[in-house]
Formats: sequence, structure tokens, C-alpha cells
Amino acid sequence: MRKILAFLPDELTKELSTEDTAVLEEFDGHAPEIAVIGTGKNQHRQAFLETDATEWWTETMRRSSALFEVARTVGTAMAAAGRGRIVFVVAEAGVSGQADASVDAAVASAAIALTKSLARELAPAGVAVNAVTVADGVGTPAQLAEAVGLLADERLPSLVGQIVSASAGRTRTRI
Repeated sequence: MRKILAFLPDELTKELSTEDTAVLEEFDGHAPEIAVIGTGKNQHRQAFLETDATEWWTETMRRSSALFEVARTVGTAMAAAGRGRIVFVVAEAGVSGQADASVDAAVASAAIALTKSLARELAPAGVAVNAVTVADGVGTPAQLAEAVGLLADERLPSLVGQIVSASAGRTRTRI
């Protein structure tokens, strides 16, 4: 049976937090074969010009720090094992922007840049890193799972550093 670790956005499981990294210890030092890591979701949408700077930075740092900790822990274990697939699930706002969602856009953009950087860094160690972007209210959990499954498929070793949109054609842009 394959070892799969999943930290997904709110509706699918729970909010991502730095405490979640403790779950990695349940693998008894063995790296998961696949890690699906979500960036969470901004709980209070607000126009950027009306957003308190401290709140904005606090939420952006909280979510970015959790993303960093989980990715670093999983990436380290997978690199040591010489194999693995990491798939980030990020908001489409990181690609196209979205009104009243500047925190989502900032965190998702950071996750996209992290995907591309980690893909270059970890590929020589046998670890593939990719991302799926999702838009609010577009697609079903099954469709998201299909996109994640494609990027996590070890039979596609050259699929590394890719950003795939699961927005059902709503967003058409190059990354």
C-alpha cells in the first residue's frame, strides 16, 4: 500500500497549520511516497485597501510558514529516500489574482514559486514537485483528485515543476 500524506484546503480536510508537521512523525522516519499539500484559505475576505496591515501580514506569514515547514519536512524525508512526489494545491488567485483575496493570491503565488524552485532542487534526488491550481466553486473534489493523481503518478517521471489548472477552463494563462 502506498504511503500518502495529505494536508488539503479547508473543505476537503482541515486548515493547514504548523502543528500538522507532527503528523509526519507517524511515518516512523519513512517518507511518504506522495504528499499533497494545500495552502489553506483566507477566512475573512476583504478589499485590500480596507485590510489592516498587521492582519494581512499575520495571515500571510501563518499560512506561508506552515507551507514552508510541511514542504521542508516532507522534501527532506523524500530526498533521503531517493524518491517521492509532492503536489501543492493552491488557489487560482495566485495565477490570475482575485478581488478581495489578496492574502490567497500572495500565498498561492509563493506556493507556485516554491513549486518551481523545489522542482529544480529536488528532482536530482528523485523527488518530483508539481502544483494544481483551483478556483472557488469550480470543479468537484473528484476532478481535483484526478488532477492531483496525474501529477502524483510516478509513471510520469518527466512531469516535474508543472502548474496545472483545475479550473475547468475558467482561467487560461501561462505560468
